[in-house]
Amino acid sequence: MAGDCTPTGGARQFEFPFSATFTSPDDNAPQRVLANAHAWNLGQNYPGSCTCSRPGVTYGSSFIYTTRTDLPAGYSAEVGGQTRQFYQVNRNIQVASEVWVAGQRNAYMPVPLSAVSNLMTVNRICSTTGITTTAFASGGMGRLHLMIDRPFIGEVVIPRTRLLDMVGAYEVAPTAAAQPMASVWMSGRVVVPQSCRLAPGQVTTIDFGQLNPGELPMPGQNPRRTVSRVFQVQCENIAQMVSIDLSLEGITHSSEPSALAVNERRDLAIVLRHDGRQLQPVPQNAKPGPEHIIPLTFDQGSQRGEFQLEAYPIKLTPILPPGTFNSQVTLKFDFR
Repeated sequence: MAGDCTPTGGARQFEFPFSATFTSPDDNAPQRVLANAHAWNLGQNYPGSCTCSRPGVTYGSSFIYTTRTDLPAGYSAEVGGQTRQFYQVNRNIQVASEVWVAGQRNAYMPVPLSAVSNLMTVNRICSTTGITTTAFASGGMGRLHLMIDRPFIGEVVIPRTRLLDMVGAYEVAPTAAAQPMASVWMSGRVVVPQSCRLAPGQVTTIDFGQLNPGELPMPGQNPRRTVSRVFQVQCENIAQMVSIDLSLEGITHSSEPSALAVNERRDLAIVLRHDGRQLQPVPQNAKPGPEHIIPLTFDQGSQRGEFQLEAYPIKLTPILPPGTFNSQVTLKFDFR
C-alpha cells in the first residue's frame, strides 16, 4: 500500500543563519511584523524512498507533505495580504515561515503544511517490493518573517533552533509515525538599534574669535575668557532602562594629555569643561572613564536631550606666533 517516505541516510539537515534589523522606532511595538526578514536557498536535493500501492507497475501520483514543529504557536498576522501562523522563539521574537514545495507545485507554502500535494503526476516505477525512489527538493528553500512580541532595545540572539520538520508520503497523507525527511534549523540575531546624534539645525562649531596671545593662560592657570555652548541631542529607541554615557573622542596633546591637540600646532591646546570640571578627551577607540563623561539631561518622551560644554585655548609656550588654529572632537554615545 502507498505510504510514508524515508530519506536515505536520515533526515536532510537544512541550516541557515540570519540577521535582521528593525530600523524604525514605530516597528518596535507588540505584534509588529518584519516581512521577508530572510530567505534561505540551500540548493540541495536529497534521495529518499516511499512505499507505493501498485508493485511492479509504472504510474503517476503525487507526494504529500506535512510539517511539524516543537515551537509553541503564537499570534496569527497578515503577511502580504495573507494570514500567517507565527511561532514563539523567545519572549521577544516570534517567527512565521513559508517552505518551498517542489514537484509541479513549485511554490512557497505557508507553515504549517497539512497534507499539501506537490501536484506531481509524472509516471514512476513502483518496484515489485512496493518501493519508489526519487530525489527530493522540498524544504531546501523558504522565507522567514519576524514579529516583535515584546519590544526591546539592542540585540536579541537566537541560538540554533529547529524551525520545522518536513514529513512526506506517496499518494496519501503522511502518518503520525512518518520520519522527518528534512529538518530546517535557524540561528540569528535581531537588532532594534538605539541611536543619538546632535539635533539638526544647530551650529556645531565653537568659534573663539580674535584672541590676544596675552589673554591665553598657561596650563593650570584660570582663563580670562571662555566660550560656553548648550548642544541639543536627538535620540531614537532609547528605553527607560537604558543609560547614556556621553563623551568626546579626540587626539590629546602630547605634552598636555588632559587637553585637546590643535591641528599642525604644538604651542596650543584646547581645554574642555563641563560645569567647571575639566573633561579629558577620550583617546580614539578607548573606553571612556568617569573623567570623560558629560552629564546629559534627557527627556524620555521626546527622546531629546541637551548638554553644556565650555572651551578655551591654552598656550604651551610663553610667546605665540600669530595664525589660525582648529581642532575637532567626535561626540560618542555609549548605551548601557
